Amino acid sequence: MNVIPRLRQDIEDIAQRIKEGSFESEAQVRYGVVQRLLERLGWPRYDPQIVIPEFAVGGGRRVDYALCHPPKKAVVLVEVKKPGAVNPRAEEQLFGYCVRVGVPIAVLTDGQTWHFFLPAGQGSFEERCFARVDLTSDDPIKAEEQLLRYLRYTEVKEGRSPENAQQDLTRTREERAYEQAWQRIVERPARKFLRLFIHEAKNVAALDPSEDNAAAWIRRRAAGHIGSPPPPVPPPDAPVGDPPPKHGDYVIWRGARKDFSKQNDAMQYAFQRLQAANPDFCQAFSEQHRGHKKLWVVDRKGLRSAEFRAAKEVADGWYVETALQAQAKVDRIKKACKVAGFGYGNDRDMFVRIGGHS
Repeated sequence: MNVIPRLRQDIEDIAQRIKEGSFESEAQVRYGVVQRLLERLGWPRYDPQIVIPEFAVGGGRRVDYALCHPPKKAVVLVEVKKPGAVNPRAEEQLFGYCVRVGVPIAVLTDGQTWHFFLPAGQGSFEERCFARVDLTSDDPIKAEEQLLRYLRYTEVKEGRSPENAQQDLTRTREERAYEQAWQRIVERPARKFLRLFIHEAKNVAALDPSEDNAAAWIRRRAAGHIGSPPPPVPPPDAPVGDPPPKHGDYVIWRGARKDFSKQNDAMQYAFQRLQAANPDFCQAFSEQHRGHKKLWVVDRKGLRSAEFRAAKEVADGWYVETALQAQAKVDRIKKACKVAGFGYGNDRDMFVRIGGHS
């Protein structure tokens, strides 16, 4: 797919502005991010029959933008939220719009994250999400490719965008199915699989492992507790303690530092890294830690009753509460590291500084 001159530069500039906290309201996201990118993607933004703002979807409801082809026929609905306001409730609201209008593609964005959905078909709205783009954490080249693939004016006009979306949704569903199948095998390895595994182990060495020991090793290996390179050992004269004081909020994960303009994003990132490294983390954390009356991490089913004042998505179907003071965020991250089986501190797996606390 041919690139559009300066699209990547626009993405990089917007990402930097997001990190600096330049966009605080929905209107600022709409004009400073969405309209800028739509125009760069070739949409005639000033043609009110092609790009329709405040598009009526019935019942007195309106969606922020309808992208049309032919004129006045909506093909893509774009719903814009203020930073951090993309959540399951916003997804359900957009889904309702799509049912009324019957569009092939729906987009939900707060400027930083872009969620792409195919509303038609079977499955929950989450299951119909075929792509996500994060302008601040994704590689700019990847972000550029996905925006071109799904939202470029010529791709939509010539009917390729819905086709691309359907292909990618199929691939995404296959990957989810593979992940779930793998987790089932890991959690309860089938007898046939265990016998094959033990047979190969016997061929490698003169051992006769039990099925229980073999199954336990498979679970630990899948969680990343076996086979990962050990953390670097500092030289004997290296100083011991926290990293040198640095300004701002950041997370250091296995030696790589990532800076954040918002405390909630730093907490979300820390939990996401732990979940990616240990697929059982969110489930275990929700079972082991909770406040006086409520959980700290909940699945999608429990989100409505969780009474979170603010939440961030950790992984598909799991959310962490973020309406906390900075010190409380750090304390929960420390507990999370322990649950996930990782260390906390300078010479371990994770270190965070949020609001001056670490």
